[in-house]
Amino acid sequence: MKKYPLYMYMYISENLAQDVKYEGVASQSNSFSRNRWPATKAIDGYLEEHLGADTCCITTALYYKTAWWKFFSNQSMNVAYLQIFLRKYTVDRHTGFSVFVFDDPQYIPPSSSGERVFIHDSTTCPNRVENITVNRLTKGIAIFNSKDPPLNTNCTEYEPLFATIEICEVRIIGCRAEAYGEVCKPCPSICPNTDCDAFNGSCRYQNLSSVVDNGSSQTPKTLMVIPLTASVFLIIVITITIAFGVRQKRNQKHKERNQEDTKTAGKLHFYDKIKKTQEENVYSKINLAVNVSVYEEITI
Repeated sequence: MKKYPLYMYMYISENLAQDVKYEGVASQSNSFSRNRWPATKAIDGYLEEHLGADTCCITTALYYKTAWWKFFSNQSMNVAYLQIFLRKYTVDRHTGFSVFVFDDPQYIPPSSSGERVFIHDSTTCPNRVENITVNRLTKGIAIFNSKDPPLNTNCTEYEPLFATIEICEVRIIGCRAEAYGEVCKPCPSICPNTDCDAFNGSCRYQNLSSVVDNGSSQTPKTLMVIPLTASVFLIIVITITIAFGVRQKRNQKHKERNQEDTKTAGKLHFYDKIKKTQEENVYSKINLAVNVSVYEEITI
């Protein structure tokens, strides 16, 4: 699970659980002592038991190996994180608890139709106030506790025989769908379904990662760009290699042809010289014979 700096938890301040426009409804697996501590007590704004008043939700403890509490809204919420205020007397009873997100109003954790976004590390004991990263677009939040089977833990107040939920307040911190950040700015329009990270506004799905900073968005990049670029580069390299090889072969043939032409021209030049010499010798002999004959005739 991706973790964010502590200051980011402090800046997003809208508690969606108490925003009436979300029409949220809280429910739980059962209620202790004739509905004296119902699920709605976890979203009434009281962070702990207040002056002896019953301000926490508590499920029936005995005979149950699992227990859950959930909040469902008719509208999608871009939830950044949860602040869960456990009942201070029974914090250790929640060792190993889980958090789920879901969109089905009939969802019961830990059904597979939801998604688990957190599970408490049972090698440590829970804190009275738990800050849990969610960073999901969801309609529902569920908290689930199970003792089936019991955990091996050193938490002194852990109860292995039964499971219970005892929470004074659940603050669901985030924005409406299609918004993010400390002042719930609109998600970048390039994000599919305008769905973005609840903290920094980067696109969640389809490999888009346009991280938004101070209202400006960077050009989106997809993971498909890398293989596509590599393929194009490879094709270019192969094309250049083939072209270079063809050119080299063509130049070699041209060079061989020139060498052959040079040899042929040399031979022809040699033969021409021999022929010319022979012709000159014949002419000289003929000329000499004629001159001798003429001289002899004159002498006689």
